[in-house]
Amino acid sequence: MTNVEWKSGTRVRFIGSDLEMKVVGADSVGSIICEWYRGEGLLQGYFTPMGLILAESAESIEGIS
Repeated sequence: MTNVEWKSGTRVRFIGSDLEMKVVGADSVGSIICEWYRGEGLLQGYFTPMGLILAESAESIEGIS
């Protein structure tokens, strides 16, 4: 999925994972910045686009809008 435009708000997940995340941006080297909840905390990470796919569900992640 290298031709996907990773817009802010897009729901994604890791290939082979059920963890759904929300795209919040991209950095200058092409990493995709995502947010997700684990327990009671909001986490943020930078990921290579090659490891992400669009989430199958368009449902919102609780607490992330």
